[in-house]
Amino acid sequence: MVNGIKVIVVTGGPGSGKDSLIAAITSDSEIGEFVLVETEAAAWVIAGQSMTRQDFAASEAIRITFQQVVAATQSLKVLLAVERARRTGKTTVIFNRFAFDGAAYLTGGLEEFWQITGMDPFCSNEVDAVIWTAPPPPKHYVCHDPSDPNGYRFEDYRTAAELGARVLNAYTDLGLTVHQVAGQDNFADKREAFIRLLRRLI
Repeated sequence: MVNGIKVIVVTGGPGSGKDSLIAAITSDSEIGEFVLVETEAAAWVIAGQSMTRQDFAASEAIRITFQQVVAATQSLKVLLAVERARRTGKTTVIFNRFAFDGAAYLTGGLEEFWQITGMDPFCSNEVDAVIWTAPPPPKHYVCHDPSDPNGYRFEDYRTAAELGARVLNAYTDLGLTVHQVAGQDNFADKREAFIRLLRRLI
């Protein structure tokens, strides 16, 4: 909790339905008026710099600097979001992913993440709860068109599932309370389970 405002992170691997689940929040009459939704810091940086897959593949320096910028941006976004929530009478800020997701994309996991970003491990205390969304069954996994230079989702389902597991491990290793929303054949059921969980958490 930051200045009396709850901070909840919604995370998961590529294609696990994070964006679609978060989109359902504002339309829910029981929780929509109490919640401020914020985009992930990484997406903010990628969009601001018009980054593509080719940029990430260009050099190790770009990948490392990207993680550092995302970590710093995340800290700023928390402060801004909490202030906006306070001004508008919201009780909870929900982040679509968080800087710690970056550990899943590093060989050394959280240890390497701390070394690269210089973030204080105690900053994880800002997060009250984490909702991890499991990947859908393979038949429901949707990937971007591989020809799209800005398509960041992994085309390979196994890789996406492994990244999702690494994200889960990162938040678990941080000692945060992690709630899991299972991948289901019917996305409507997954959405309902997600909303029920949020109602309890906020």
